Amino acid sequence: MKFTEYVVLDRAAQAVDPLGFRRPAGALLDLLFPQFTVLTLRPSYLSALCCFVKVLNNTKSSSQTGFSRRFRELELFWGIANATVNDGVVNITKYRELCEGDVRLASVPKRHAVFQRLSYGTLGHYTSAAIRWGLVDKEGRRLEPTGSALADSFASRRSNAQLDDALARWIDGESFSHGEMEAFGQRFGVSAQPSRPERSAWKDIIREWCAKHPKTASLWDAPIAQATLEASNTGHEAYREFFDTLRAAYPDLRHEIDAFWQFERLAAATLFMFELRVAALEFGEKFADAAPPDEAAFAAHVVALSNTYKDGAVFQDARRLFRALAESAADYRALTRCVVDHHIDHQQAKGTSPVVDHEQLMVMGRVDAQTMREALADTQAAYDIEDCLDRIQFRYRRQWHFEKCRRWYDWAEGSTETLQ
Repeated sequence: MKFTEYVVLDRAAQAVDPLGFRRPAGALLDLLFPQFTVLTLRPSYLSALCCFVKVLNNTKSSSQTGFSRRFRELELFWGIANATVNDGVVNITKYRELCEGDVRLASVPKRHAVFQRLSYGTLGHYTSAAIRWGLVDKEGRRLEPTGSALADSFASRRSNAQLDDALARWIDGESFSHGEMEAFGQRFGVSAQPSRPERSAWKDIIREWCAKHPKTASLWDAPIAQATLEASNTGHEAYREFFDTLRAAYPDLRHEIDAFWQFERLAAATLFMFELRVAALEFGEKFADAAPPDEAAFAAHVVALSNTYKDGAVFQDARRLFRALAESAADYRALTRCVVDHHIDHQQAKGTSPVVDHEQLMVMGRVDAQTMREALADTQAAYDIEDCLDRIQFRYRRQWHFEKCRRWYDWAEGSTETLQ
């Protein structure tokens, strides 16, 4: 049994974002991969989105329902087809309830759960990416020429059963048998392989992107090998080597890649300090004196790296955290106070309660004791401060979208390296 393909937004502390790193991390990502977000997982969703938009544009409707609802009605057909072949499309648990026997749109209750959160699905997750790729207009309601070509190539994966024709018949109230839905799922499902015209359409889209954004064209000319991407997740040493590989592969993007590394390293170090402080207040004496093995060296490194990052060619701050760290005394306790001060300001700016207020725990359950014990043990195994920070950085590593670049490239080229 398959479930909706889930997204790890980041590790626990990052998902809650207690230090406000999501915005600056997103700004850095936009320098290289503005067409991706953490929610854009597979190219097939964009192909389907274009197909649905084209059907809506070509259909005269007297319905008073909005665009999002009518889009979901089309997505419903595709979702049921995916569920019929057990393909892990978004909302599959809801679609699975509807894939028994013959199916027709009118038989789905108007208040069914699948219609409750229209932003959770292809439209909500992929419209911003479609706009960035230039597939749809700025409102996401009309197709651009490349989006139209992609829609046509996706809809015609089966010459004897066009998806756009089936969608039009679905809207008109026609019913489809389980066998018919299974056939559509096998050919048009999230995991189904693209046709040659669809791959060609994606090649044109990527080629046009590179022409408009020549600075990042090298990322698409030679994406990082899948084996290298997989190896980067095996440990802290491999992760450091991965960034060395990135610098060597894309020398014209070295400033951006260095900023990725420096930001992630500082974010990891400060999150580690923050979580240790929370653990000390929540779990008491077990973490009362918890700290990296060489507090002085750790603090000196954080201050020095903050200055290097701040003075670099590419810099994104989290409010003023990294500037404050750069100006701070190289003292671990002083840095911890600086991090907690920043956390309080960040939470108050969001209108939410801080987790800690220096000497007082305000919200429980934000850190896991076992996870923190493992992190401390890992730092104790480090042979110097660089290795210590490598280990912390690996534990708090972020998603930089190089693996998505590889996936989209392989999708267009027909490579089997990541088409699984």
